[in-house]
Amino acid sequence: MQPNNRMTQQSIVLSFLAGYVDTVGFIALFGLFTAHVTGNFVLIGSELANHSHGILIKLLAFPAFILAVAPAR
Repeated sequence: MQPNNRMTQQSIVLSFLAGYVDTVGFIALFGLFTAHVTGNFVLIGSELANHSHGILIKLLAFPAFILAVAPAR
């Protein structure tokens, strides 16, 4: 197998896996993006415009992310 071909295949597999994990997390956590902070900001804006519930968990996602990354680093 050529190195370029192998890298392309690895990129495709890893991209699929990342998308799959993100989608499963989004569904399992009732609409919370675990990997995309900007996605949470879009959902916060949408919920503010539609006056729906569940905004608190999305507002707490960014500080929770920072608090988890800091000790892990």
